[in-house]
Amino acid sequence: MSKKTSESNPFDDISRLKIPTSELKENQQKLETKKQAKKELLPPRHKKGEKFISGLIPLTWVKEMLKLPASASQVSFVVWHLAGMKKLRTIELNLSSLEEFNIPRVTGWRSIGYLEKANLISVVRKPGRKLEITLLDCPAIEK
Repeated sequence: MSKKTSESNPFDDISRLKIPTSELKENQQKLETKKQAKKELLPPRHKKGEKFISGLIPLTWVKEMLKLPASASQVSFVVWHLAGMKKLRTIELNLSSLEEFNIPRVTGWRSIGYLEKANLISVVRKPGRKLEITLLDCPAIEK
């Protein structure tokens, strides 16, 4: 024999399980606030379709680069950008393409020489061809 209890099934009235709209809005606001706080802590990111410098540039490499004239820094960021886009250590660079970054050809040519002398890049030059630039590992800086 089965006994019927006087208690009703908790799932009979489904509206009791519904979360109040005000509580949902409050939780969503809290989540948005947390997302905004986290976003403010993170470094800025590029927008969709916007160009960016890819990869983690070793700090020792940056320190050595910063010892060079400012134009060398500008060119090195272009080289890192191109290498990051191709996901290769060696890239081809046409000096006239530096004008897109407001770097005159002569300045680019001189800056590549600075970076090469500092052993931050190696360059293969072929007459009438693009420069073949390879990013080199930076030796540890002595203290």
